Amino acid sequence: MVEVFQHHVAAETQGDLDTTMATMTDLPHLNQVLTLAGGVGARGVRAFYRDHLVGNFFPPDGVMRDVSRTVGANQVVEESVISFTHKTTIDWRLPGVAPTGRRGEMAVAVIVGFDNDKI
Repeated sequence: MVEVFQHHVAAETQGDLDTTMATMTDLPHLNQVLTLAGGVGARGVRAFYRDHLVGNFFPPDGVMRDVSRTVGANQVVEESVISFTHKTTIDWRLPGVAPTGRRGEMAVAVIVGFDNDKI
């Protein structure tokens, strides 16, 4: 599960939407609890990733530091801190906040459920 999740995150940060989606089941769901952004089903999740995250968020100077990882029977919980320069809109996480050009950090907790070998 950890290897699949790491492959998924690498595809996200590299802007590879098709590979990101290939790590997921046919009926994925994604919910950003802070803002309630996300998607349901392959079309909804693909649209969220395409329009807001994959290739749109992770800046060239971004660094993701792992804080903690817990692996259960069918899920991975990962806590990370992402450091970046705020040069683009991050509406799924900071709605209404225009890019500031300043360095920033955000703590992220991700709960990833698995069905067989897919997220």
